[in-house]
Amino acid sequence: MSVRRTHSAQLRCPQVYHRFSRECSSWWTHGAACRETSGLRGVFAVLLLIAGVLVVSLPAGAAEIALPEYLRLVLEENREVRASLARVESARASVAFTAAEQRMNVGLKGETARVFREKEGQYALSLALSQRIDLWGKYDLQERAALLALDARRATHAQLVNTLLTDAESAYWTAFMARKNLVLYESLIHQREEDLRVAEERHRVGAAPRLDVIRASVQLEKVRGEATRAEAVHRDALAALARLAGGMTVEPPEAKLEKPELSFSLDLSRAEVQRPDLQVARITEELAKVERDLAKLGMKPTLDASLQYTILTDSSKATVPQEDGMLSLVLGVTLYDGGATKADTARKEHLVTAAGFDREDRRDSLVKELASATHRWEKALALERTKAKEVELAVEELRITRLRYETGAGTQLDLLDSQVNEQSAATEYLDAVKEMYLALVDLRSAMGEYAVHYGYGEEALMNLP
Repeated sequence: MSVRRTHSAQLRCPQVYHRFSRECSSWWTHGAACRETSGLRGVFAVLLLIAGVLVVSLPAGAAEIALPEYLRLVLEENREVRASLARVESARASVAFTAAEQRMNVGLKGETARVFREKEGQYALSLALSQRIDLWGKYDLQERAALLALDARRATHAQLVNTLLTDAESAYWTAFMARKNLVLYESLIHQREEDLRVAEERHRVGAAPRLDVIRASVQLEKVRGEATRAEAVHRDALAALARLAGGMTVEPPEAKLEKPELSFSLDLSRAEVQRPDLQVARITEELAKVERDLAKLGMKPTLDASLQYTILTDSSKATVPQEDGMLSLVLGVTLYDGGATKADTARKEHLVTAAGFDREDRRDSLVKELASATHRWEKALALERTKAKEVELAVEELRITRLRYETGAGTQLDLLDSQVNEQSAATEYLDAVKEMYLALVDLRSAMGEYAVHYGYGEEALMNLP
């Protein structure tokens, strides 16, 4: 994963910085020629050295990271995901354990006995093989139950991933738009500074009253205050990104603002297939049916087979003589178990009914969730078109109003109103685009797209739009 380090804090006033640099360079070049300042040159060098050391020792800024890389980072660093993967491996081991219990048992059996009064005894060493013969298909049902439990655990893990990545991408686009909003306010600050400069120049030549300068100053301070709030929102968004990424400080890269596109089909039947929570509901219902069938076998007869071969013995009365074998079959028939099988079967039957209702409820919830996400997306599309038109009109209005004010044909109140309208339109347009991204995230979550991409492997995350 390649990330690029950058400092998120931007220079508020680059003109002051360049001016300070030029003055320092001039002083450093010509200061030695002045006897009064030549002694300060060494002190200044020491101060520069200390400042350089402090700058180098400052912590690095946020790492710029693209969305697919951030989603992979969240999956790698999230402890809940790791715990879920461990449970998947536990379910996989349960499948192996169930199969192992059904296999033949092989072992050595050693016996010895001694009578103390006669000082006589005997010993025997035998090889024993035992196996329960499955007459009613119980082993197949047990294997089926273990495999369904593994599938349910996998689907539960996919559901966790779908939920986690939904929150992660929402936080990512929130941080991305917060940075765009901060850049917008920094641009507005430069515009308001220019407006203040024009007002001061017009007042100096007598073309505008002092009130225009005061109004321009108030507008500048107002934008600076809003920029401070935007910066706080940006920091909160970065903190949310870091929390999901296991504490790593990351930030979306500076990129051109583009409208998101819907790159997948909205199909209810497709969502039913790939949504992990519906998969869990379907698997749980099937597992309940298998467990009910197992419960019905509670009183079925059992048949145990064993083969014993005596390897070595010193007794001529051993049940199995030396170097001979014996095959035994034991049939067990339960005549009455106190009603345990009947009660267990009834209990499992109720669980089958409950699982069916849960599956239907999850499907109804999916229908509502997909419809809600679709309506949010359509609303966001319409809102973006409206706000884009408002921005276009507000920018043109501000351009004309500023031109009229600078030429003396318009009032400053008209200019201030146009500035407020343009600023409001710009921020509302950013909110509209942000709503489009968040609506698209809801659609992905409703369709189970995150679970599908993760299920196909980590590399599939690179294909996310």
